[in-house]
Amino acid sequence: INYETNLSSGDGSLGILFNDFPSKEIAVQSPALSWLNVVEAPISGAFRTKIGSDTEVREISASLKIGSGVLQADAKSRPLPFNNANVYFSYDRKINLLNFEEININSKDLKTSLAGSVKLKIDKDERTFYTGNLRAKELAINPLELYENSLEFEDIEVDFLLEPEPFNLEVQKLSVKDPLRDLIIVATGKIVSGDSGWEVSSQLKSDKAENEDIIAYWPPDFKKNGRLWLKKNVLDANLRDLYASVTFGSNVRPKVVMGYSFSNATINLLDGFSPLEGAAGSYSFYDKRFSVDLLSGYVGDPNNR
Repeated sequence: INYETNLSSGDGSLGILFNDFPSKEIAVQSPALSWLNVVEAPISGAFRTKIGSDTEVREISASLKIGSGVLQADAKSRPLPFNNANVYFSYDRKINLLNFEEININSKDLKTSLAGSVKLKIDKDERTFYTGNLRAKELAINPLELYENSLEFEDIEVDFLLEPEPFNLEVQKLSVKDPLRDLIIVATGKIVSGDSGWEVSSQLKSDKAENEDIIAYWPPDFKKNGRLWLKKNVLDANLRDLYASVTFGSNVRPKVVMGYSFSNATINLLDGFSPLEGAAGSYSFYDKRFSVDLLSGYVGDPNNR
C-alpha cells in the first residue's frame, strides 16, 4: 500500500497491490465494484484511486486477475464455473462511468475478450445498477457443453442493463456475425435469479439462413425427433425471417418456440413417395409439436402435373 497527498488541496492518491483476495470483499468497497458480487473467486491485482479532500473516491484504475471460480448470484442459483478472467478498467465518479479496456473470459461455456463503457446508476432506493455497451471481435460459446464444438462468432456488440442484487441481466440488444455461415443474428433476453435459481429467456432473429444452419445451431440431444425430421426430410431450402424463443432455468423445463419462412425447398413428406419440390411456406416448432404450412410446390415433373 502506498499513499500520496497534496498538502495544499488535501487531495490524495492511494495505490494497493493484493493477492488472492476474496471477490466478495472487493465488491463491497465501492458501488463501482458491486458487479463483482456474482463472482466467487480469488482475485489478485492492483488499484490506484484518486481521493478528494473529503475522503471520497474520485477515480479508480484497476487491473484484476480473477482465478478459477464460479458465477453465482445467490445460494439458490447453480454455480457456473470458469477457468479465469482478466479485467482492466477505470472509473470516473464525476460522471459515474466505467471504461472497460478489456474483459477477458476463459471458461468451457464462454471465451471472449470484451471492451466498452458502462454507466453506473443508483436509484432512489439506493440500489445500484449498470447500463452499457460492450464489443468483442470474437466469441466462442458452448453453453452447458450442449455442442461437440463451440459455436464461433465475430463482430459482437451488446447493449445491456445489469442489477447485481437481486441479480437481473437484461440483454437489450445482442448482435453477432457467424462468418462460417454468413449470418447476422440479433437477440434480446434476460437472465435473472428467481425463486428456484437461474431463469433464462431469449429471443433470436435472423433475416436469412439455410437448412444446414438450423441443424448446426440445434443441440443434438435436445428435442431429437424434431431435429431428426428436419435433417432427414428437408433436403434443400432458402430460409428467411427466422425467429426463436428459448426459456429455461434451474427448475424450469426448457421451452423452445422456433419458426421461419422457406422457399425453393425440397421436402420428403412421405417415405417411398417423390419429394415435394420448389416448395414455399412456413415451418414452426413449439415444445413437442411442429408443423409445416405449404403455400406452393409440386411433386414429379412440373411440366406434367
